[in-house]
Amino acid sequence: MISNKITAYTFPILMALLFFSCANEEKDLPISEIYLDIPEDDYEVNIYDSITISPKITYDYGSSYTWLLDDEVISTEKNYILNPQELRTFNYTFTVENSRGSVSRKITAQSMYTIDFEELELDEDTFSVGNIGSNAIASSLLTFPVDGDPRSYSSFDGFVFSNIQSTPDELLYQLYKSYRSPDSYKSTIYGILKQKDSNVPVTVLTSDGEDHLFKSIHINNTYFNYFAIEQGAYTEDGTEVSKPFGGDDGTDPDFFMLSIKGFNKNGTQRGTVNFYLADHRAESNKDDYTISEWTKVDLTELGMVSRIEFSLSSSDMANDQMRTPAFFCIDNIKIIE
Repeated sequence: MISNKITAYTFPILMALLFFSCANEEKDLPISEIYLDIPEDDYEVNIYDSITISPKITYDYGSSYTWLLDDEVISTEKNYILNPQELRTFNYTFTVENSRGSVSRKITAQSMYTIDFEELELDEDTFSVGNIGSNAIASSLLTFPVDGDPRSYSSFDGFVFSNIQSTPDELLYQLYKSYRSPDSYKSTIYGILKQKDSNVPVTVLTSDGEDHLFKSIHINNTYFNYFAIEQGAYTEDGTEVSKPFGGDDGTDPDFFMLSIKGFNKNGTQRGTVNFYLADHRAESNKDDYTISEWTKVDLTELGMVSRIEFSLSSSDMANDQMRTPAFFCIDNIKIIE
């Protein structure tokens, strides 16, 4: 008669077979791989904020982990929390090691200050310059100029901050609204700069007077500008204030350009970045465009600067003055040094 019971003799044999089976199964597993959901600009984090870098690892059995920063071990945990206290670039090496070998991955993170105006107080769906009569508004590391009352827009220049979301009927609200809301990076308040004179730029200063490296800025047209460029702007009696780009037949080589110049604290110009808010100079009309989405502009070419000058130029001129409305929107300014 055959017994169904495992005897004292058969148990060790079964355990040995199980051990060798598991050993062979582990031996057959491939080397682990590291996957990371890295943002387009690598990892970014504001000073004193934190982010968690969480690698995904295939065949993650019996693994150990090592995080190196500049060749120094800083963690042996799988996930790493970065909480920067200074502006710098962090160059990490993350290593996974197990019985099947080891694999490493280089990871870069950048700490920064982000000027996004979210700390400014503003009633819902409106615009403001804070205290009327002030000549500047400070936001984190930057100081923005104010000259006049924005409600008298023809004699005003400088900085306005806004959170207008609705489709406006009033002219002032069309002037101080971005064509699209900056939803893609979760911002509710944005800035608008107006240049009063075609020959006088709008100047933004670092609040501490020191030179800093700017990484990027987001730019867009205002609601009013977009339609002025596409359809022209007219007075109530039908007089043309600014032309529709391209002219009557769409062939005029029109443009609306923002020039951004950087100067260090000694007054030396370090670099220039040009960005076309509208460009209708292409050979084919289908390649003409007017910016309608918030667009990131790289500012690293400016170098280390303490003063940034913004100036607008247009092909639509009369009596040495630009006819295209001299407004543009700014947001999400990043400083990395």
